[in-house]
Amino acid sequence: MVHPRLVRMLEKLRGMFGRPLILTSGYRCLPHNRDVGGVDHSLHMIGQAVDVAVMAIQQNDFTAYAVKAGFDSVLPNRMRNYVHLGIGGK
Repeated sequence: MVHPRLVRMLEKLRGMFGRPLILTSGYRCLPHNRDVGGVDHSLHMIGQAVDVAVMAIQQNDFTAYAVKAGFDSVLPNRMRNYVHLGIGGK
């Protein structure tokens, strides 16, 4: 299950960014989280995090919008062209 607050914030971010968001990872069960190298207490496992495909050249703008949208964690990965977004800090 994905947290309803996360869904609302993703929709807000999509509007700010002005284009669809391509989610590459959302909810993960424990075995899958381990398989992909996720941390033991990953927010993905409680439906409070997603990874969004964002080209490295767009990540500065995207991360600024994500911060303005209110995400608690915004972690860009330019080498793999995605940004991790989480809401578990509040």
